[in-house]
Amino acid sequence: MSDIIQKEFFALVRNRHAVKHFDSNYKLNNQEIMTAKAKGLDSCPIGGFDSDAFNAEFAVPSRYIPILLVAIGKGTVCAHPSSRFPVEQTITWNSFRS
Repeated sequence: MSDIIQKEFFALVRNRHAVKHFDSNYKLNNQEIMTAKAKGLDSCPIGGFDSDAFNAEFAVPSRYIPILLVAIGKGTVCAHPSSRFPVEQTITWNSFRS
């Protein structure tokens, strides 16, 4: 785990309120990413950032703890092709392949 990510994670662990909402925030951001893609936009989650510098730059009130940023926009180049196998090749339903 990188130093910045580790620092942010342990800061969250010390703050019970943030930990309570940590999982739901990631799910919400994942939903934003999928919605952006459905609208033809590209996105990129950013987890390793300096939250203190972010808070200072954007005057974020101290009651908020940013844990993830999502950049959304139009890409200038096509994304790298996926090296994942197709779903049909990796998942079986109610049987084993021989």
